[in-house]
Amino acid sequence: MNELFFYAVTNPDDALSREIIEKNRRDLDFWRDQLPAEDADLATVILRINLRTGLPRKFIAASLFTVRFLGDLPALRALVDKLGHLDLPRLNTITRALAKVPSRFLTLFDEHVAAYLTPTRQHQVLPQPGSIAAMLRRLRERLLPEEKKPPEQRPAGVFFHCRPDGVRVSVSVSQDHAALLNAAINKLVRDQGITPVDAFTALVLGNIHADVTMHAYGTQDTPEFLADGGWLSREQIEFWKAKVTSRRDMDLVAFSETPDYTPTLEMKMYVRGRDATCRVPGCGVAAVHCQIDHILPHNQGGPTTPWNLQCLCIFHHNMKTDGRLEALPLPDGDVLFVLDGLPFRSTPEGPLSRSGRTWGTTFGDYMDRKVAA
Repeated sequence: MNELFFYAVTNPDDALSREIIEKNRRDLDFWRDQLPAEDADLATVILRINLRTGLPRKFIAASLFTVRFLGDLPALRALVDKLGHLDLPRLNTITRALAKVPSRFLTLFDEHVAAYLTPTRQHQVLPQPGSIAAMLRRLRERLLPEEKKPPEQRPAGVFFHCRPDGVRVSVSVSQDHAALLNAAINKLVRDQGITPVDAFTALVLGNIHADVTMHAYGTQDTPEFLADGGWLSREQIEFWKAKVTSRRDMDLVAFSETPDYTPTLEMKMYVRGRDATCRVPGCGVAAVHCQIDHILPHNQGGPTTPWNLQCLCIFHHNMKTDGRLEALPLPDGDVLFVLDGLPFRSTPEGPLSRSGRTWGTTFGDYMDRKVAA
């Protein structure tokens, strides 16, 4: 690993970052000290820690599993011991996902995860747990393409909850179908001048129809990422392949430019596909709900071209406009944000970015059951 590269959370010149690294190391040492014997009763171990610390029992179980499972991930363990950059929420996210990987492939996944979480730039922003989970899902789809995936578990049925002001209806659907439903509701709101509730009710009752356009990113024949719907599973890809009506070559758009302040539709599609979310580190607002911002202001000579455009949510756009947050475009597509004089390098993770292009139970029984055979 190149010692010149580091995550912002491991910035040796920042006192707060140094404190966080020490906290991460102490937390990991704490949980290593709590590891029970393999024949210890798991429920007793968890309850003992819960009563003495007040920590949630699920978090206790996950953390014990993590420090035990790290023994099977030598590359990741060595990286974590060296950098101290990963906290328990991130580590728990990783081990929860890798526990589902067949043991014969675990070394391969271990090396991929370690590489993903190794800094390649100075002041690089550490991926959020959600980004890590998404990466691991894509990695599993790519490296285990023939794996038979269990049916997705969701609450069955539609639920009606009576309230003083009406009835709340709830249903769990896949993210891509939720994006489609949301697009239909929004279109009816715009075109018919009705409320979102009225639009939803009309759609459910079959009283109205809405034609919507959805944007997906991928190869010519394979949509892989749906705007507002996230990365698609193999089953979802097959569904959306049949819906494709037109295609655009985004490679050409990357270098396009317009003298106008407003980007072209193709530019907006490209920037949203590259960024996926608001570019400010830690913000997860989807790109389709963000504003397109000129990194270098247009009225100061900043061109309207993809390298000078980024997705910002309204909140962070206002911070930048007010001068509380500075941003500079970098040649490789990264954005350097400066807050309180400290730089933070944001790397896009959308489909068009470089990184986007893929109860009497013993503790030993618990581990054996958790880890895939």
